[in-house]
Amino acid sequence: MTATAFTPSEEVEAELRFIEAAEAADADYNATGQHITLDEAKAWAKALKTNRNAPMPACHG
Repeated sequence: MTATAFTPSEEVEAELRFIEAAEAADADYNATGQHITLDEAKAWAKALKTNRNAPMPACHG
């Protein structure tokens, strides 16, 4: 596995996009209560190893 080379400014921009996405996800969760459990996420990740098109678990609240 090779690492993607980022310039310092690209790295900062990528980090800011990640933080913005995390904040938006947190706001959505706080507004709706919709989520998936850690076990559901782990099962999905395991399924992706053999099926790249494995369906994401449905959110529930």
